[in-house]
Amino acid sequence: MTVEILFIFSILLLLGGWFFWLRERNGASFSNWRKLLAWIALSALSGGVAMFARFLMLMDQAENANLDLITRLQITTPLERYGFWSSSAALLLSWSPTPKTSICIALASVIILVLWLAQSMGV
Repeated sequence: MTVEILFIFSILLLLGGWFFWLRERNGASFSNWRKLLAWIALSALSGGVAMFARFLMLMDQAENANLDLITRLQITTPLERYGFWSSSAALLLSWSPTPKTSICIALASVIILVLWLAQSMGV
């Protein structure tokens, strides 16, 4: 239950980040490379969130199919790896956009990273 609440909160923060980035990218006097880095951070975070959603669906399917632990690990390990690294990249690039967008990206990245770490440890 807590995982789902945090996941929904990270989705809302991600949507807020996209909203603020789209609204402020033309008005702010930022250079083009900072706008590009903000877009990359938002895209990486979107990928990390989408991979976590896929991870949750795969785990639900694996539980319903009564798959053994080795099969579950073979299925989910690539998703965990790529989701963790894309969320980490988003956190590292969260300094480049405007403050509102940066806060949304950083908070959503931290939440998704905590969720990835908790799920990979089996909590």
